[in-house]
Amino acid sequence: MANSNEADEPIRRLRSSLLENVMNHGKMLRLLVLDIREVIDQPQSCMRFDLYGVQKLIGSCPKIEFIGMPVNLQASGGQRYRRMNYEKNIHLSAKQLKAFHLRGDYRPFSRTLNDAKHVSKPFRNRSDFEIFIGHYDKLRKVSFNPKGERKFLNVKEEEVKLYDLNL
Repeated sequence: MANSNEADEPIRRLRSSLLENVMNHGKMLRLLVLDIREVIDQPQSCMRFDLYGVQKLIGSCPKIEFIGMPVNLQASGGQRYRRMNYEKNIHLSAKQLKAFHLRGDYRPFSRTLNDAKHVSKPFRNRSDFEIFIGHYDKLRKVSFNPKGERKFLNVKEEEVKLYDLNL
């Protein structure tokens, strides 16, 4: 019987390969939606990316304005849910980043909302930075001020089309 680390190795290699390919073309990339599913019309993702992968992606895409991808923020080790921390000054490499869509999330809304707050942390000084959470009729847009207080906003039809939010 293979241990879980060996069983996860093909997924890790695929995840690394995907990120590497995106980063190789990152200099001119403005919009990125990266989501892998077993069933296309079910918005639950079968592969999540960790915060370190997201940071590398942001650092290699200087013109990126929007990222939509499933992200696992849970720090490894321990039973308690703890979120990974960003590297310092990540916001400096993402000067153009305006929005992030946390895709494929089916956890309780309160946890997803706290994840959105965590993802937004380095970018809160920008009044135009927004986080999208959910899909279809549960799609929400939220913005956080520098103190971390949230404000729900209306999702515009143009945003749904531009960012493929219902994909």
